[in-house]
Amino acid sequence: MREIIALRLAREPAAYQPQQVFHSPKKSRVAIITNYGDVERNIRRYDLDLFDVAACEAACDPRRLVSLEVSGNDPGISWVVWKDEAHLVYLRVGENGQSQVFGFDLNSGQEVQLSHALYGVRSLAIAGDALAFIEADMEKPLWSDAHEAAKGIVVSDQNLTSLLRNRSGSGASDAPGIGDLFVSIGGKIRRFELGGSADWLPETLSVSKRGDVTLLRREPRNQLPWVKSQNHAPPLSGNVLTLWGAEEGALSLRRLVDRAVGPGGGVVAWAPDGRQFALATLNPEGAPETVSVRLEGKTDVERIDTRCLPLEFQTSERLLCRDVGGRTDGLWEKRGGRWAAVSRGPISRDPAFIDEAFDHPPALRMRLPAGGTRVLWDLNPGFKTGIHVTQETFKLPGSGRIIQAGVYWPQGYAAGRRYPVVIQTHGWDPTTFQPEGLSSAGYAALSLSERGFLVVQLPDLPMPPRVEEGRAYSDYFDAVIDQLSERGVADATRIGLQGWSRTGFAVRAALQSGRHKYGAAVLVDSMSGGYMSWLAAENLSASYQATVAELNGGTTTDTPANWVLNSPPIKSAGAPTPVLLQVFGPPSLVGAWEDFVVKRRAKVPVELRYYPDAMHNPRKPVERLAIMQSTVDWYTQWLLTAVREPKTSATSGDKP
Repeated sequence: MREIIALRLAREPAAYQPQQVFHSPKKSRVAIITNYGDVERNIRRYDLDLFDVAACEAACDPRRLVSLEVSGNDPGISWVVWKDEAHLVYLRVGENGQSQVFGFDLNSGQEVQLSHALYGVRSLAIAGDALAFIEADMEKPLWSDAHEAAKGIVVSDQNLTSLLRNRSGSGASDAPGIGDLFVSIGGKIRRFELGGSADWLPETLSVSKRGDVTLLRREPRNQLPWVKSQNHAPPLSGNVLTLWGAEEGALSLRRLVDRAVGPGGGVVAWAPDGRQFALATLNPEGAPETVSVRLEGKTDVERIDTRCLPLEFQTSERLLCRDVGGRTDGLWEKRGGRWAAVSRGPISRDPAFIDEAFDHPPALRMRLPAGGTRVLWDLNPGFKTGIHVTQETFKLPGSGRIIQAGVYWPQGYAAGRRYPVVIQTHGWDPTTFQPEGLSSAGYAALSLSERGFLVVQLPDLPMPPRVEEGRAYSDYFDAVIDQLSERGVADATRIGLQGWSRTGFAVRAALQSGRHKYGAAVLVDSMSGGYMSWLAAENLSASYQATVAELNGGTTTDTPANWVLNSPPIKSAGAPTPVLLQVFGPPSLVGAWEDFVVKRRAKVPVELRYYPDAMHNPRKPVERLAIMQSTVDWYTQWLLTAVREPKTSATSGDKP
């Protein structure tokens, strides 16, 4: 486990995180951020290195620009943006222990601090002379001293998270919230209040050369004007991402496009004049539609195409796009008042890239002009796990659709022997080397395989209707177990389930109604869909609260009796499966308390481990080690120690 935490990566330690490789505008230079953990000192080391592309065609001598160690939750270095070939802007932890905006001049070798936010900076965007960033925010103490605390406080807009952890002083949390948005251009600074809402997504911030800004916000679908205008009251129908922003000179944010954001995750491509941008959206019928948006005191929206993911405006009427399927790039032009595709070709490729996959650790490679590639930097020379990992196919129940999943084979695997299985939910990423698993939240796939488990990492289902989500996942898990049993590799009497985040709801549903009986389950910082989880979201996130209501099968107007009737923690309480609850922070603690109490009352083995300062994807090495070790020990206790030795199959069994 310590070796996994010490892996040097060019991304944060969880799957699906972006590789932090940044090319200069002319592709002549490449900056890369790497990081790794040190369990003994409980710190993470971050390095920012520079490679000269032309020089690297023959021999490569990287230049280290910045190196630092951090003990908190903030990434040490992040958000690198090139202003030109000689100047970078980025976030890094400063002397006050908070992330600030810094600039680096490659010609002089000088670094300068560009922001002095009290609680640090969450994200930045830059275009020409325009700089935008979102401050971090720490909760203010509710009381100045013990005397004031004795007087109490009238609760109005405070959320349960704040009240539980903010007893006095600075509060216990090491995870900063969302502060205000600042835009600086030409010496003038504009400030936009974001209200501290967790529904803003700081990582989606963008800015134009004029100082226009855009930012995604998570909202209930029924808040969109075209839904509100329907004649009948729409049912709860999930959350969507919407684009908010402000034109040059505006002093408040507004919803720029009355649509949900579509494929591409809200990436905004600005035109050179900074007066318009392209964005992939979903039209009122829910179909993908990329649009051009012009900001001139009002919002003008023009349709471009359905399969165009915007990359770059070359002129105000010429747009480079990537096909939705990711197979080709193409140019779209505006001719005669309408947009049309005029050419298509191979995907444009950057000179340097991270070569990483599920079966090998990351290396920085460069494409050579004559063809082929060469390794510029092996980030983990000589690292080997000794565990065999393969990508396997399974059939979904009902549709028969084929899905790809990851399988970590037990150490010393022998054909014909059936093994205990741990199913890890919420995704399989074949493009990243992640022996820990999908998340840093206690997945521990490698360590489980070393103990003799067969570990399966399953992708999420295509999103089923929320009222059917629990049953759909329960059937999914049953089908995978059946197929593993048919292949002669799984002991169906010794199956463990692991849920994290959203799939905690799915695991609870499977424990309650699954055809197979599970010998152990681990729920890590997971969504329960229970009544207490819904209550804990009050004043915290309307979109999250709406999701919990839908998963529960109720609505915000249902009576408490109906909530209790549908509560997954209560409905699954009768299942005899021993459950380990790994909980990060106060809101999760409140939600998990429902599971903890009802299982104890039902005399079902249950253990709750609380990590008050851990993030949803834990970053601190000691936290990561403790969570992984607890997971491995729980499955070992209930699936190995407490049951018989593995049986031998009558079939030969699959070979890894």
